[in-house]
Amino acid sequence: VLNAAWDVNIQVASENALPCYDRDGYNKILENAKPLNNPDRRHLSAFTYLRLGPALMERHNFLEFERFVKRMH
Repeated sequence: VLNAAWDVNIQVASENALPCYDRDGYNKILENAKPLNNPDRRHLSAFTYLRLGPALMERHNFLEFERFVKRMH
């Protein structure tokens, strides 16, 4: 779906449908998001993080989330 949209120059936004607190999950999001300077010009125009709750605020989960946010920028 992402590539089909990008093929016809449609901007794509995304969100996490399920809770995500681990590095593997965040890395999958990063893989799909792609950086703004992607040579193919294919990247998400926006990303919404859903499921902000007490579990995310647990120290180990929050540290992974912080790492993820820094890598998204």
